[in-house]
Amino acid sequence: MKTTRNKQQDLSEIIGQEHAKRAIEVASVSKANVLLVGSPGAGKSMLAEAYQGLLGNGEPIEVIRVSISDTVKSLKQRIKDIEGRDTLIIADELPELKKDVLLYIKELAQQNIPVVATMHPCPCGYLGDPRKECCCTPSQITKYRGNVSGSIWEVFDIHVEVPPVSLRDICNNINGTSYMQETTENVLIRLIPSRERYRVNQDNLKPCQDGLNLLATACQKLGFSAKAVSKILRISRAIADLDQEDTIKPHHVSEAIQYRTLDRHV
Repeated sequence: MKTTRNKQQDLSEIIGQEHAKRAIEVASVSKANVLLVGSPGAGKSMLAEAYQGLLGNGEPIEVIRVSISDTVKSLKQRIKDIEGRDTLIIADELPELKKDVLLYIKELAQQNIPVVATMHPCPCGYLGDPRKECCCTPSQITKYRGNVSGSIWEVFDIHVEVPPVSLRDICNNINGTSYMQETTENVLIRLIPSRERYRVNQDNLKPCQDGLNLLATACQKLGFSAKAVSKILRISRAIADLDQEDTIKPHHVSEAIQYRTLDRHV
């Protein structure tokens, strides 16, 4: 486990993944906890490091990286060493972490220390990847995902599926014609005022009637828990504040629901 102040990953350096970049921008308004799910090489680690830059308003913040070799004892010591400073927990390979470490990460999240975690969709990492066939059995996939209990899963406000980078995006990057390659600095220009709006509006969670109807329909179809609904409303609030809207509208709710669809798969 390392505590770092290394050069931050700039959003413009991440090829493609516009949906995931949008998700971490939304998350950073309320300093939400994010789970990134994707195959090896999709860019999960780069996105997690870019989240650091968004949370810090462009200034370095303390980052504690948690890996499979870490223990609760070592993690507690790192937390003690940086007590009082803005901190982000980056948990790599979430299902591989020790059970007590997972529970301690949950405890840190409950103390309002933001957490961004990464995981594969299956043990081999290639479930749903068009480039390589998955070699896992259904029971192996179930066991792997089951390592993250329901209470740990509920730590995360936003779930993001990170697909393999497309050949088109790679070629556009080589040619210098990439679409919407915003820098972290540019995103912060709109993000910092939105974060202040969220601070003021964070208790105003009631959507307009059409938004409420949309949420009710989604709950019936997708079976969201009460905690998931609460998280959807808070993320809807953050999206509305990014749009400089006082009222939570249907499209804000709709986008927030997109960040919970992994609930059906784990």
